[in-house]
Amino acid sequence: MKKRDFIISPTRYALILGLFGILLLSYIARAVPPVIALLYHQQFSRISTSHAQRALHTLRRAVRFDPHNPQYHQTLATALHQLSAEQSSLEESQRMMQHAAASIRQAIMLNPGDPWNYYELGRLEDEQHNCFTLPPEACPAQQYFLYALQKYPGSLFLRGVVASWLYPHDPAHALELIQSFLRRSPESTSPIFDLIWERYPDYETLKRFLPDTPKAIHEFSKFLYQHHLDYASDLEMQRAASPASCDAADVLQRSPDRRVLVLGHDDGSADWRSYLASEDTRIKKTLCLPDDVASYDEAVLQILMNRGVPGDCITDIYVNKELIQPLTHSIPHEPAWNEIPIDISLLHGKRAIHVYVRVRNASASGNYLQIMGDHDTPTARSVFNLDATRDLSLDNGIQQGEYMIRLVLKKH
Repeated sequence: MKKRDFIISPTRYALILGLFGILLLSYIARAVPPVIALLYHQQFSRISTSHAQRALHTLRRAVRFDPHNPQYHQTLATALHQLSAEQSSLEESQRMMQHAAASIRQAIMLNPGDPWNYYELGRLEDEQHNCFTLPPEACPAQQYFLYALQKYPGSLFLRGVVASWLYPHDPAHALELIQSFLRRSPESTSPIFDLIWERYPDYETLKRFLPDTPKAIHEFSKFLYQHHLDYASDLEMQRAASPASCDAADVLQRSPDRRVLVLGHDDGSADWRSYLASEDTRIKKTLCLPDDVASYDEAVLQILMNRGVPGDCITDIYVNKELIQPLTHSIPHEPAWNEIPIDISLLHGKRAIHVYVRVRNASASGNYLQIMGDHDTPTARSVFNLDATRDLSLDNGIQQGEYMIRLVLKKH
């Protein structure tokens, strides 16, 4: 059978080329603008913040080439919000914030499931309209913040920041946001309280956010310790576990005329050392007081310690929550009993005191503090760092016993 030739006329050829060209142009029209927009968005991230107008121009180009990308609207809104605070003119600042709000609303329309868009819109509303005088349901910022948290309930950042913002306006709601979450996830106590601490660096306020569960209380104690609130940390630790009781005063020596009383647990001979070379380390010593402590006129701490060479670190000594005296060069290079007078009224009404020692500007290369220890008595009143009692030092081996910290009470 004879093969048939397939011949395309010039007219049909031109028509096919035209259709192909239209399809190609259509593809380019759809594919190229998003690519260009992406390039502009990437270029924005490389522009220095000192070139604000150039950065905004680049972002607006990204939005123009790909107006359906919610990320570009979100980035533009965030940039406008940040730059609005840098404007010298109130009118210009407000104009930029209005444009930022319009951009973030467009991002919400394109991606209503993104919680960060609602959070950003809440921040904008909060700065433009102070609604703390209004009922909660009439406050747009509050509604946006809570909606963001509803969209992303597992976000520690949103939960901590939203509760901190809400606390002055609706404290019951704010406390419930944190307490209900920490009952389920007590391991999140420290990261959440880090966020609340930024707005409320106060123990009594922070304590209100805490659920009354042992695990959360223990984590809160660790958080307070990390922020050098040692006495508050101990108070919480005692709530989480039964503390050692003071059945009797820790009497070490008493003068024949009963006018001088020495409280402590050591025999006067040092057997080991515990050195502090970081702000993250701490020494604690508890001393049980006599019932008649109010009858004494003077109180002096005695600590067997020395500093390294050069030993320029600062030593902070606390009795309960009171800073007694920062010490530097008055501490000798060789171990010796250092006497630190304290206000006798700090002891009144107390069954025991906690002595805390920390250092600042310290290092392991000579610029550290050493406190001596005695191993001839069981460890009962000494604690290293947060809760270590088995080993009271960073040195090799196990250092047990008691820190050589005493309290001397005197009558005139």
